[in-house]
Amino acid sequence: MPQTKEIPRLSTSEMDEIVFETIKQNPGSTSRQIRLILEDDPRGIFKESFLINSLKRLEEEQRRIVKRAKKEFEHGKIVRKYFVRDEDSEFQFHLKLGKDILEEIIEYNSNQRIFAFATGKKTIAIALENNEYYKKTAKFYESLEKMEENDLVKLRFPDVFVEFYGLIPHSYSIQYLPPDENKAIRIEIIENVESQKDYEPKKTKRILILEDEEDYCEDLVTRLEDEGHIVEYAKDITSFLEKLEKKSFDFVSIDKRIVSETDEKNIAGKMFFEVLKACPNAEVGLLTNKLEKSEEDYFTKLGFKTILRKKEKRTGDQLVKILRAL
Repeated sequence: MPQTKEIPRLSTSEMDEIVFETIKQNPGSTSRQIRLILEDDPRGIFKESFLINSLKRLEEEQRRIVKRAKKEFEHGKIVRKYFVRDEDSEFQFHLKLGKDILEEIIEYNSNQRIFAFATGKKTIAIALENNEYYKKTAKFYESLEKMEENDLVKLRFPDVFVEFYGLIPHSYSIQYLPPDENKAIRIEIIENVESQKDYEPKKTKRILILEDEEDYCEDLVTRLEDEGHIVEYAKDITSFLEKLEKKSFDFVSIDKRIVSETDEKNIAGKMFFEVLKACPNAEVGLLTNKLEKSEEDYFTKLGFKTILRKKEKRTGDQLVKILRAL
């Protein structure tokens, strides 16, 4: 009987290297495009869950790849694109500002740290570290490297800003916005992207997901972030309740079969009321592998806005459509 030739197994690092080479050969690809390319691999080992984790590992390696939330749109969605990072880091972004401007607007002196605050998809505020207004309202913020040159201060932005705003040379211009009452220099990123012409902005929502299947949840988070939403997730009830206590959310998704430390039944129902206490205006959805008709009626009457089954394809796409309608 003829023996079937076995295809050698690859280590995780070897598989990561294949993903890296695929990005190198196909710069500007989205994760879905990379996945489609790798689907043709004869080993059949590049599953969606592996690719998500592989991209995450590569992003953690310095100077390997850059993930960019580019303001390009496909079917009305923000798409993230992956590029191999140049060794000379062509993705660096600097601003030069006069000391007199900094002193006048943000009350800067040489001993203070300057921060960049991501205030919107196209806007950035530059202010001092102790600016409480922007700390509370920004999507995220990071310290800027600074170098003083005579009467100028040169500010280097960290990679997270380069990636989020797509600050690739020749693809954008900067417009300064009028100073505001919160002691910040504000700039707007103007991008040269034809596909924005017909785009109608959608409202960004703050979303919290309670889900203990990590690979499934990461894919769901990626899909929602692609749509422009701000997403957090918790793998257990304790961290879920902590997040509810600290922040306000517009939509909360709860896994019906989440394990509770006390082995309580109907934990999803109990968490529903916790959400209402913390975020009375939030819409609440249920994620489940299977659901009896009587259970579905119960959760609907309780007030769950959506009930999605994990085994159905494209759960993330279904949730995106629901969020657009809210």
